[in-house]
Amino acid sequence: MTMLMTLLILALLGGSRRRSIGVATRLASIVRPAVTTATRRWRLPFQSSVDASPDWERCVAAIAADLRSGLSLTAAVEQRRELASVVARWNLGVPLARCLAETRPPGRDAQLVFGALRASATVGGASALALDRVAETLRERRRLVAERQVQAAQARYSAVAMSALAPAFALWTIVQDARVRNVLLHTPAGWICLVVGGLLNAVGWMWMSRLVKSAT
Repeated sequence: MTMLMTLLILALLGGSRRRSIGVATRLASIVRPAVTTATRRWRLPFQSSVDASPDWERCVAAIAADLRSGLSLTAAVEQRRELASVVARWNLGVPLARCLAETRPPGRDAQLVFGALRASATVGGASALALDRVAETLRERRRLVAERQVQAAQARYSAVAMSALAPAFALWTIVQDARVRNVLLHTPAGWICLVVGGLLNAVGWMWMSRLVKSAT
């Protein structure tokens, strides 16, 4: 990460001299913590929601495997902790199909699994094959979600890097160059440049953030 930032800053500096390399390396080390923190903040909500959700693909695949081994549907469902609420009602004497129909599963994956189990409990037939197809559907859906998250993470990192690099470079030039410092801090034109640059950077940040969030 630091190497990538160093090369990008060198390109902005417009040279490959020893001093430029040292400045670019120091500037990259300053920008890197901010980029890492912002990227982690973006990723944590998605990761926590995924970790907290049951693995419905594995659940329905296990039920299908139990059916192929000779177990009944009720016995296979009874072994799955993800369906504990359904099993609790079934133990009270409520038919399995009714338990599944009256339970409101959270999320699209759970709804698909409950619908397939309800159909199997009501109609019967080749339940194992139908549940295998549901497991394949959930597996493909998870793969697509993971691929989309990888692309979104790359876009987030680019947005953070582009937004953090401009203020860092401006700060470095103000500290290192007295002429730039005098123009930017002691003239109306300099203050206009700082304000306009800050506003454009903020607008760009919000625009890129909205694009990334709409994609995820």
